[in-house]
Amino acid sequence: MQVKPLIAALLIGIAALAGCRQEHTPQAAQQPAAPSQTPPPAVAGDDAVRLNLPALPIIRNAVFSLTPTFNGQRDPQIMSQMCGLARGELNQGQVNTFLAQRSIDPAKLPKTGSPLSLLVNGDKAGQITGCAAYLATSVMLAPDANEYMKSVAVTEKTPAGKAKPGAKPEAKPTTVQQLDTKALSMTLPVKLAVARANADIFALIASQLQRQPGLTLGEYRNQAMQLFTRLAPVYLQRIKVQMPSGVRFDVVRLDGGALVFRGSDGSFFDFDGTNLRLTQSDVLWFGEGKLMGQEYSLPVAYFDSSVQQLLVPAKP
Repeated sequence: MQVKPLIAALLIGIAALAGCRQEHTPQAAQQPAAPSQTPPPAVAGDDAVRLNLPALPIIRNAVFSLTPTFNGQRDPQIMSQMCGLARGELNQGQVNTFLAQRSIDPAKLPKTGSPLSLLVNGDKAGQITGCAAYLATSVMLAPDANEYMKSVAVTEKTPAGKAKPGAKPEAKPTTVQQLDTKALSMTLPVKLAVARANADIFALIASQLQRQPGLTLGEYRNQAMQLFTRLAPVYLQRIKVQMPSGVRFDVVRLDGGALVFRGSDGSFFDFDGTNLRLTQSDVLWFGEGKLMGQEYSLPVAYFDSSVQQLLVPAKP
């Protein structure tokens, strides 16, 4: 079976894990080390009015902004190539062949300024960040039904009651869509690993952002982008660490943009078409503002200092 583009992008580098049995354990020892760089101090000032806001949507939006798009759209085939370069699974010659098949001359692509630049400029750090952001956001979007369906040729015979008198039932070839169980069995473990990696790295980023009280929403978003960019290599490795082994999956729902399944290891992946909820052993691991069972709030400088005086009751 030909591996479909999104599945290929998710599975690149995972094959090396064959035989590696690492179960998901939520202990603190499993979290990656904090980045060595010390984030800059808060700049919004102590006179701003702060509100405690959940860190998860801020980090999620930051990662979405790092995701490469092409003509405003996500492109699984291009991202499969970028992830291949990022992980050293593909060389430049193979990517050039891919571009040529799309009638694109790699020699004419600019090294910067084009969405396709990362496919030809040798910027390994940029490729890693783009791949990591693409994979991280892949579980927070409605799945493409084409990734789980396959076209099957069948022959339908005209019912005997509708055939003309004396004529033989006519056989008409047609193509129908059927669930591709093999593709689904390959993808579900990766979906779970990506969601778990999101919880790990997003929680780490949230804990670092909490050390910078009083930033504005925009400043927290920029800090989240910088942290995710620096942690992108750790994130890709985290997907490998979180790959389940020997786990049986049961699909609960796969329709209308929703993907819901449970694993025999106590995991429950629930994307309802809009939002992702990942539960691990009855603990909310990702979703509804929580990460790894914890609520991470950020004291955001939400209103400027002029609002402060309006909060004080006027003197009689």
